[in-house]
Amino acid sequence: MRTPTLILASLAVLLIATGCVEANRVVTNTQGPVSPGENKLHKVSWQSDLYEPQRSGGRHAYITDCFNQAIEGQPLPDACVTRAVLLEETGAFRRSSNIASLLMFAVLGGLLWYSRRHIAYLPPQEQIVAPASESASSGLAGTRSAASRLLVTGESARDSHAEAWTGRSDLKRPGAIGLIFGLTVTVIAVAVFGFGTGIEWAFVTSAVIGFFVGSVYLATFLAMIPVRIQLDPLYQRLGFFGGVAGGMFGLGVLAMWQHLWFFQWNGVTWPF
Repeated sequence: MRTPTLILASLAVLLIATGCVEANRVVTNTQGPVSPGENKLHKVSWQSDLYEPQRSGGRHAYITDCFNQAIEGQPLPDACVTRAVLLEETGAFRRSSNIASLLMFAVLGGLLWYSRRHIAYLPPQEQIVAPASESASSGLAGTRSAASRLLVTGESARDSHAEAWTGRSDLKRPGAIGLIFGLTVTVIAVAVFGFGTGIEWAFVTSAVIGFFVGSVYLATFLAMIPVRIQLDPLYQRLGFFGGVAGGMFGLGVLAMWQHLWFFQWNGVTWPF
């Protein structure tokens, strides 16, 4: 089964098997200035079935959009759930930094393994042993014979490498494949763990990947990469990781831009 087919099948099974958990945010308290001229924040507090109790405050537009609509004991108005409030309430690294970090490094390890096996991957080659050099007593003829055999061995090793490179397991356009991976990972994270949780996790993970890719690129320009490392396969794999970071960050920004469409997606209804 090809990788894109496997990804689509996994997403279909995930969407069928998941259910949205209701957070049921309820206003617990509203607090405004005592006198009309008092310059204080208008505050709204609430609690939910899933997340820790929260409080938000603001002036000007916040008063009409959130504060004036909030009624104690009633559901929290959607206008109160701003981008900053959503990430503060549901963010993965705010709720459980240890689990979020472990999941991030597990995904990075899986992507690294995949890139090494499917991008510019060379199958194992037979080791060609160079002939032993002639002894000094053999004279000029022995030296010429050794040099000739060494040349033949070098040509054989080069031909073996070229044959292995032709038959390598490789992905075309690794950057585009990485972009698909990034989008897929973000969608799965949001579907399983919830919108705010998945999006913040995607932002942090994409930042870590981007820092890694940028650091390695900079190291190649500064000639800090060992000579034995081939740059072409390295650049292909960095392109793959760059696509992953771009997909995760881009989808996160797009989703947060229209966060009111998705913020009630709180993840999977687990049977335990």
